[in-house]
Amino acid sequence: MVRVLSLAVLAVALVALSVFLSKSADSQPTPKALVQLQPTTPGTQQVGHANLSGSMIAGQFLGGGVGLTGVNADLLDGLDSTAFLQSVPLPLTLSGTNGTHIIRGENASTTNNSSGVFGYASAATGTTYGVYGRTNSPDGFAGYFEGTGYFSTRVGIGTTTPTAKLHLAGTPGVDGLRFPDGTLQTTAAAGGGSGTVTSINQALGITLTPNPLTTTGTIAIDPAVVPQLAAGNTFTGANTLSNAANSFTGNGAGLTALNATNITSGTLNVARLPVPLDLSGTNSSHIIQGVNAFATNGPAGVYGLATAGGSGITYGVRGRSSSTNGRGVFGEATASTGETNGVRGESDSTNGSGVLGVATSGTGFNKGVYGLSSSTNGVGVHGRSEAYGVQGTSNGGSGRGVYGEATATLGANYGVYGSSSSNTGFGVFGIATATTGSNYGT
Repeated sequence: MVRVLSLAVLAVALVALSVFLSKSADSQPTPKALVQLQPTTPGTQQVGHANLSGSMIAGQFLGGGVGLTGVNADLLDGLDSTAFLQSVPLPLTLSGTNGTHIIRGENASTTNNSSGVFGYASAATGTTYGVYGRTNSPDGFAGYFEGTGYFSTRVGIGTTTPTAKLHLAGTPGVDGLRFPDGTLQTTAAAGGGSGTVTSINQALGITLTPNPLTTTGTIAIDPAVVPQLAAGNTFTGANTLSNAANSFTGNGAGLTALNATNITSGTLNVARLPVPLDLSGTNSSHIIQGVNAFATNGPAGVYGLATAGGSGITYGVRGRSSSTNGRGVFGEATASTGETNGVRGESDSTNGSGVLGVATSGTGFNKGVYGLSSSTNGVGVHGRSEAYGVQGTSNGGSGRGVYGEATATLGANYGVYGSSSSNTGFGVFGIATATTGSNYGT
């Protein structure tokens, strides 16, 4: 009886539920449909849309979830950690604006070698980077570390190919190490500060005996590791070569700013001298001196040659003096014997002059050629020739072709003295060619 009553009640309830669902569906906008529950998965697909304002609870959702929007990532915490973020884009690029960081790794482990961020470049070859930092700000830092830094091999500053534990690159004499006192050390040979070295430790390519070197010992440099006098090296300061084995060889074409006072031997190539060569200075004797110790006839201490042919007034040697008591050219023969010449001039021209003296002043008692002898038997000017020993020509209205003056008040002296050894010759011969005026041959 109870069983029959229960079945009756259940039947009534099902009828009431059917009526309720029917009425609810009638209240919905068209089209009207019911979601049919199916006993198996995935079942038969039903076409339509569902818009629910309440909660939906299901054991499992299937599908790509492409149309889902506004998903709260905090609700993904229930996933197994091995299933979370199974696929990540490579490279993973995150960009944005934040006052502290974009990515942060924080590790609270106290175990040795724990790290907040770990970068590992696993390729066995190539120039790779475990961690790479970059900043575009002129005041920024590509890497900023708070705490102690450790590097297991080499560190390069200004170079990507360091060859020592710490390798500084840059401009020699400009870049270097700045110390707390503000001094800059640009070379290992001499620092910007001061102090006393009490101990030296050996390094790559340098062997010390003993090591460290504190008082006395030896320093051996491996030239295969530490370049010494090799091509491409730049040396600053004074460098001394202590013996002939350490001398420079080659043509020295790259040497600049040499001190000529340190050149004590060798022959200077005349091609290195500028043309014209102008030397100026102050010296009580001379600026240029030529000394020739060759003993035979012909050699000269100073030899001047003007090679231009044809025409033009050129000078093999030309002298000029601006002093009121100076000499344009001064020749001195110091030998006490022999037929010497203070100045000698030669001309191969049929109308030339061995020596030509010109006094260009239009006034005053000047001399084209002036000869002076201090000997009691000497001759101021002496001429010797198959034609005329001495010839003088004057173009002035009251000039003298040859003028001789004997100023001594005693003795048998001569203003002009002529001597001829020929039985038809003349000791003095004068010709006055003017056709008018009171003129005198002699």
